[in-house]
Amino acid sequence: TTLFRSACSCAMSEQNEKKLAVGIVLYDGVTQLDYIGPLTAFAPHFRTYLLHHTLDAVTTDIDAVIALPTATFDQVDQVDILMVPGAPHKHINRLLCDTRFLAQLRRLGSGAQYITSVCTGSLLLARAGLLDGFRATSHWSALEVLAAMGIETVKQRVVHDRNRITAGGVTAGIDFSLTLLEKLKGIDAAKLTQLMMEYDPAPPINAGSPEGAGEKLTAFARQSSKKDVDEGIRIVATPASL
Repeated sequence: TTLFRSACSCAMSEQNEKKLAVGIVLYDGVTQLDYIGPLTAFAPHFRTYLLHHTLDAVTTDIDAVIALPTATFDQVDQVDILMVPGAPHKHINRLLCDTRFLAQLRRLGSGAQYITSVCTGSLLLARAGLLDGFRATSHWSALEVLAAMGIETVKQRVVHDRNRITAGGVTAGIDFSLTLLEKLKGIDAAKLTQLMMEYDPAPPINAGSPEGAGEKLTAFARQSSKKDVDEGIRIVATPASL
């Protein structure tokens, strides 16, 4: 909102400061909340681009919602922060085979100060060779696919390894964005952003992780995506052609 952006920018005296550029990658099937949370946190502090091959509307994981890119890959030579959101496994599997898409991640990543992801976006970073030698995380259902690419996986909300920051599933994107804000803008900027977003989670139930949800519900959730997860593991068994 206007109030949120004004409060953050005024309090941090950023009006005359050259803002870092964040490139958030879009693609058909992207999980909306993966990028909306970080975009909300980043907008007052950074120049943000929603990137795609074209400026045409992109479908999201919610049928009734589309996303509009603000720039094409070809229009942006370099970003300071590359962020790749995730998607349901069936959409990720398609992109694991998309050499054109992966080449754009490699290009933008080569000049970025920070390379980041939310949820299954880390699978795309790994497939593009951008997580080699780094510890990383992903949605809990995708950790075995990440591990199949030789990545040291860590099951936690945010994993910060040098200039790579990866977040767990969906809502962990807000935790990631605050982590990066604290790193780049300081603790006060991160705290003010959290306050203005009123990010003060107190879930009425405890089922946001396999440990909290229990074996029965977790097994049901795993089974619903097992076919696509197995397909992802099969795909990454063959090195990507980049």
